[in-house]
Formats: sequence, structure tokens, C-alpha cells
Amino acid sequence: MKSLLDGKFMNIPWMTGMNKDEFIYRALNVISNSSWAEDMYERFDEVSPIAFMYEKETNKSYGASHGLKEFYLHNEPITLHSLTGLGNLYSDAIIRYGQHLTSKLVSSRSKEPVFSYLFEYQGRYSHAYWPRTQNPYGVVHHDDLIYLFYISTLFPEFKAQDPESQMVEKLTQLWANFVQTGNPTPEKSELLDNVTWERMTAENLAYLSIGHELKMDKGMFEDHIALWEQLFPPQ
Repeated sequence: MKSLLDGKFMNIPWMTGMNKDEFIYRALNVISNSSWAEDMYERFDEVSPIAFMYEKETNKSYGASHGLKEFYLHNEPITLHSLTGLGNLYSDAIIRYGQHLTSKLVSSRSKEPVFSYLFEYQGRYSHAYWPRTQNPYGVVHHDDLIYLFYISTLFPEFKAQDPESQMVEKLTQLWANFVQTGNPTPEKSELLDNVTWERMTAENLAYLSIGHELKMDKGMFEDHIALWEQLFPPQ
């Protein structure tokens, strides 16, 4: 981290991003076990720093725990109604806030462009499904890789007639362009929905939304990030 803060890193174009529902399925494990859910709620000050990876048993950590419990759980017992809030808490703690900090830090210090993305495409397959179904449990960790690589042990090889084939074409083209030129959209094309992937800066948190359509947006999960910046200010 000190090297990043000091700007001591290789100045090369960087593509970075995440999936829409990173690690939200961890909430289901808690909610599916009533004793776990009750224990997490009753001992949140003790459990939260362990589950969500921040310092414990300090005034700062107690304040953070109270803030997280209020924002994500509304200070209510953990039940099925808590599924979305608790899932977002896992996602924000494990991936989203760290990804935000790192990409913002690098973009403010690098001479080369940073290209940020949020993968939102929900296909028929996933690395996590609702229990006892084949219904994907969101766009979870690693789900973008389904369209970049043929993962033969888990998923079928997509054919041209499959609905996933267009996402395979789009994603592999973006990645190939970046490898070859340092720019994922060096020119507009119909395949890539004529989008121009804007670079991210510390002042303009632009990102490419990768769904059924490619489009530019800015400020991922802004209300969540604002809370984490308040509770855990960047050093």
C-alpha cells in the first residue's frame, strides 16, 4: 500500500473491476442457520470485525460496528428479510470498498489510464445458485470468467446459437483490444455497442457497465462507499 501511496508502481494501462453481486451468497449461509443469525446479531460488535475484516475491540471498531449494523441491518434481528442488506455488507467488505480505494488511488497517481468496469450480465449459469434450484444467485464472484474461458468442469461450451455467445464475443473483444493496444475500445464498433470506454480519474469515477448492453456510468454503489469512507477513512 505504501508503494501505491508513494506512486512507486509500474505506469501501465490498467483494467480493473468487479461483479455486481460479489460474495453476497455468504449471507445465505448465515440466514439459513438460525443460531448463527442470532449469534451474529446479538454479538455483532464481536463478530463483525472478524466477518468483515477490520480491527476489533477499539473505540473505532465499536463505532464502525454500530454504523454497519444500522445501515445494513437497520438494527433489526437477522432474518430472511435481512438477506439483501447482509449480502451487501459482505460484498462491500470483501470486494467493493477495497476495489474502490485501489482504483481511485492508482488513477490519481498513474500517468496511464485506468479502465474500471462493473459486470452485471446475468446468464443462465453461475458459480452460486439458489438452494435446490438451477437459478443463479446473482452475478457473483468469478461469473465474468464464464465468458472469458471455457471452464469445462462446471459449464458447457457455448455455441453460436446460445444466448451467452454474444457476451462471450463482447468480453473477449474488450480484453483482446486492451491486451493489444492498452485501450479496450480503441475504436467504436457495433459488437461493442459503439461505446467508448472512458478512463477513470479520482474526480470522475467513470466505469463501464457490462450487461446485455455496454454503457458508461459513474460512481459504483455510491451510498455504500460513502458510508465506508466515513467509517474507515482512506489513510
